[in-house]
Amino acid sequence: MAANSPGSICPGTFSEESSSFDLLALATQSQSPSETVIVCDRILVSDPGHLPALEVKSKALWRMGQFEAALKSLDKAIALNPFDPGYHFLKGDCLQGLSRNSEALDAFERCRSCASGNLAQQTELRIKALQDWQSAVAGELACSDAAFRMQLEANPVAAMAQLGFKVSSKQASVQAKPMQSPGFWARPS
Repeated sequence: MAANSPGSICPGTFSEESSSFDLLALATQSQSPSETVIVCDRILVSDPGHLPALEVKSKALWRMGQFEAALKSLDKAIALNPFDPGYHFLKGDCLQGLSRNSEALDAFERCRSCASGNLAQQTELRIKALQDWQSAVAGELACSDAAFRMQLEANPVAAMAQLGFKVSSKQASVQAKPMQSPGFWARPS
C-alpha cells in the first residue's frame, strides 16, 4: 500500500508521544493488516496487557492467515478476559484454519451460550459444520475399515475419540455421509 493512500499508516504518522488510544485508532483505521499488527505491537511493548490492542492484533493476524501468531495473541487476551465469547470464537476460527478441528470445536462451544444473537448463530453454524465433517470422516472410515466399523457400533464416543474427534452428547450416533471439508467464515465483529 502506498505511503499516502487512504487507510495507510505512514512511518511518520505517530510519534513517541502518541497515546495508546491514538495508536489504536490508527490501527483500526488501517486497511492493511500488517500495518495494524505493527501499530498494535508498538502499543503492546509499553503495555503488554492492553486488551484492545491484543484483540485488534489477533483479528489482523487472522486476516493474514497467520493462525499460530493469532492464537498466541488470543491466548493472552483470553487470560486477561476469559469470559469474552468473541475471543473464543476467533480462537476456534484460527484452530480450524490449522486443521485442529477438535480444539476448534472446544473453542466454539465456549461461546455457545453468549447473548449476542449473531455470534450465537455463527457459533451454532461452526459447531454443526465441524460435527458434520467429523461424522463424514468417520462414516467414510466405517465404510472402508471393518475393524473401525465394529468399534463405532460398539462405542461411538470411544471410536471417535480414537480419531481425535470430540463427540458431544447430542451427536452420539454417526452416519456415513459424503466427505467434505469444513467451511471457513469471517468472524462477525
